[in-house]
Amino acid sequence: MAPDRKLDPPVIEPVDPLRILVVEDELVFAKAVSRRLEREGYACQAVGSLRDAQSELEKQIPDLLLLDMRLPDGSGLDFRSGAIG
Repeated sequence: MAPDRKLDPPVIEPVDPLRILVVEDELVFAKAVSRRLEREGYACQAVGSLRDAQSELEKQIPDLLLLDMRLPDGSGLDFRSGAIG
């Protein structure tokens, strides 16, 4: 029989978390969604309007954009084509 050998665990390089921009005007819901995603290892930024979302997109493009359908300054569907395209 071969002697028991202790194997070293594999080295896992840290990976930057995926960035998610949450666009939601209901503050309590936006915080709840962001907290849940952060617990799962994502980096979240929450904003409450399309104007704020556009400002964030000019700074950095997220990996995922979660848009509310009804925001004070417009529709998430209308914003989607203009922000990404």
